[in-house]
Amino acid sequence: MAGWINPDNLPCAWARVGADGRLQLVNAPLCELLGAQASDLVGRHIDTLLAGGGRLLYYGYFVPLLRLHGRARELALALRAQDGSAVEVLAYAHALPPPPQAAQHIDLVLLPMSERRRLEDELLRIRRAAERAPGMLFQYVRGAEGHGAFAYASEAMRRLYGLVQAQLHESDAAWLDRIHPEDRDRVRAVLHGLPGAEEPWRERYRVNHGDGTVRWHALQAMPSIGGDGQVLWHGYVDDITEQLAMEQAAREKEAAESASQAKNDFLARASHELRTPLNAILGFAQLMELEGGSLDGEQKRQLSLIGVSGRELLRLVDDMLDIARIEADRAALQPTMLPLAPLLENALQSVRPLSQAHGVMLQLTDAPAALHVRADERRLLQVLGHLLSNAVLYNRPGGHAWLAARADGDARVLIEISDDGVGLNEQQQAALFQPFNRLGAERGSIKGLGLGLTLVQRLLPLMDGSIAVASTPGRGSVFTVGLPGRRLDWSSDADEAVPSGLPRKLPASAAPGVVAAPAAAHEVDVLYVEDNPVNALLMQTLFQMRPQWTLKVAVDGGSGIDEALRSPPRLLLVDMHLPDMMGIEVLATLRQHEVLRAVPAIVVSAAAMSSDIEAAQAAGFAAYWTKPLDLPRMLAELDRLLG
Repeated sequence: MAGWINPDNLPCAWARVGADGRLQLVNAPLCELLGAQASDLVGRHIDTLLAGGGRLLYYGYFVPLLRLHGRARELALALRAQDGSAVEVLAYAHALPPPPQAAQHIDLVLLPMSERRRLEDELLRIRRAAERAPGMLFQYVRGAEGHGAFAYASEAMRRLYGLVQAQLHESDAAWLDRIHPEDRDRVRAVLHGLPGAEEPWRERYRVNHGDGTVRWHALQAMPSIGGDGQVLWHGYVDDITEQLAMEQAAREKEAAESASQAKNDFLARASHELRTPLNAILGFAQLMELEGGSLDGEQKRQLSLIGVSGRELLRLVDDMLDIARIEADRAALQPTMLPLAPLLENALQSVRPLSQAHGVMLQLTDAPAALHVRADERRLLQVLGHLLSNAVLYNRPGGHAWLAARADGDARVLIEISDDGVGLNEQQQAALFQPFNRLGAERGSIKGLGLGLTLVQRLLPLMDGSIAVASTPGRGSVFTVGLPGRRLDWSSDADEAVPSGLPRKLPASAAPGVVAAPAAAHEVDVLYVEDNPVNALLMQTLFQMRPQWTLKVAVDGGSGIDEALRSPPRLLLVDMHLPDMMGIEVLATLRQHEVLRAVPAIVVSAAAMSSDIEAAQAAGFAAYWTKPLDLPRMLAELDRLLG
């Protein structure tokens, strides 16, 4: 027959169903699809091939369409294969002759759905992934005329821009309107222009968000350029506002840390350079006082003034450095439970020479022995020293200053420093803790920079402490320091107080109680490694007061190591900053030798930063003596170590 196509050559399954519903013809692809021979299928009723709900769909939907229109398409049916399994197909049908005549047969074209279903499932997975992505996936089309629109945008378009895809099918204008005016033209120029090459495009721009805020978006896309001037962009947009904020915070943190490190380096250098000449001034003044038998009364008074002025200068230097350290979060405090009464006695003794010089009577009126406070001993003494000094300085000849302590409940202790001096008005009290504000005292004879109370106010919170003031002009002031504390027996587990010049916790091998061997076994009692000739001269002069001890000075780390190995000393005194190495390196080298492992070592340095002290303690030094040296105390400690 002319024009007849062999059904076996069709690329799809085909069957002819007669008016009685039986299969008249089948092709090879259908036999392959159902796993059957043609002889197994021809003559069978169509009902025997319909599986599941396929029969209902066939007779309830498919056949009525054929009777009405003569055609039906894309009906999903389930067929039963020869082995009984179900095969899903899409059915297309054509009735001959067409309506309104009664059909003599129906030609069925059956397309397996397995591949289509796989593709549909894959597309569904892709769509779900796109909709659930944190950013927006898009396909953007730039027409030949230069205008563009979104062919596709994922659901994130609504969250990022407050728009839906339907608003952008014809034009990108609504999307561009959301972009910050200062960035809009830059983005439009790329999308509406013709790319020079198919290369990735990355852009950051601001977006005016619906809630009135400005957000940062990052876009990255790849163009595909058509021959007709059309450009197809595939890309992704994400909100990077929080990411940029984190990056900015990281940069600011790095800059702050860099500035803090530079400040710390400056502080360390300034502390060292200021303390070094003060060591000579105060050191030789102390030596002259210790050997002052040949001085007359006026000379002793002048020498005393040198010492007082030097100590005042040292206190001012310490105050400035302390304030800077606190601001840089470098105040390393070690709060422990301390017995309060002896600490108050120490504070009084440190200020007593000042009170005697100004004719002010200083008294400890009440300090129960059971009271303990949790504080850093050195810092609390510093706080009390400033408050007591002010009670003396801003008083009157013949005036009084009192120190007392009492419990405030079960977990708080109050320390009161009161005086009957000039007092403060309300305006002065309001400006009391401002740095360099001396409340008019700068016009008087009392020297100072106005830093003491500023330091007090900044130190106390670091120990969970507080300060309050009550004052009446002409009648005096009361400063009240509050600290964590409790009533505790002297035999309790309170930390044992140690001198503030020594570390509170020491490695066992470096404990100050370890002393060198008897002097007869050593040519050198003390080896002092110090490169500053004035500091070395001061130490040599001090040792002249103990002629039974032999002192050897080494001017750098290398010669100090050589000297210690040649003649092991009973005690090592080491400067931290030497011209060839650090004092820590000197000790580490010496500790490698058995004969020097038990020799106690003490730092003698103008480097007074807490980081220097902590590093020395960790390295095994038994103590840290800060310049300017307290020579009487140092002599007492040497007597203890050397016997």
